[in-house]
Amino acid sequence: MHYTMKNYTKQRNISLFHLIPAQRTCDDLNLEPHWCSCLQWTNLNINDTKVKQATNHIINYINKQLLSVKNILCQQLQFYSIHNVQIYQPNKALLTFSSSSDIDGRIPTYDDKKTDIIFYQITFETQPNRAIYEATTQYSNRSNDFNTDLNHISRINAYKSSASCIEKSYSHLRKFCHSELPDAVVVVDNGGLVDTVVTPPLVLGVVLTVVLGSDVVLKVVPVLGVVLKVLPVQW
Repeated sequence: MHYTMKNYTKQRNISLFHLIPAQRTCDDLNLEPHWCSCLQWTNLNINDTKVKQATNHIINYINKQLLSVKNILCQQLQFYSIHNVQIYQPNKALLTFSSSSDIDGRIPTYDDKKTDIIFYQITFETQPNRAIYEATTQYSNRSNDFNTDLNHISRINAYKSSASCIEKSYSHLRKFCHSELPDAVVVVDNGGLVDTVVTPPLVLGVVLTVVLGSDVVLKVVPVLGVVLKVLPVQW
């Protein structure tokens, strides 16, 4: 027997000379819905109550991690703003898959089960470090609770030397830490009395602000006393 099989690949292929559409779906690939691993994304209003709860949960989680730093070198973070948020969950056909009704496993059967977990992906900003984070946390409808993993929180703006005090000892927390410690000490001669003060200090009316970069800069010249030297601090 000789017959010509229908060429199904022509229904789903795209020429190498054309761009793949950003909205390409599993249907475009002629894939059964269950076998499609695509997630269903939904944009949410940043003022949504659950979004605020999720963001506060993530910040509280970060602050708990920072408490593990000895001598409390890092400030606790506070909420500043939410930039955007999305929720995502498995597509309905993948979620309701029950079993395969044929030997080859090509024909799926479904039931009416619903998802218990919703994932929130939130981009938010904290203070005083003005850090921007992108984090994913999962919410359980059953337990009415959030669950967050440290590995699912990324900082997407630069943090430079703000966490230099824990760079070696707590490197995994650098993206969260905003140091409370000074970058330098200043030795001042106040009328024969030599004071070693931490910047920014307020000593005998002497106000100093030290900015460390390629050079050491005194932002305000002391009105009393003479600066003897500025020493960078290695914590």
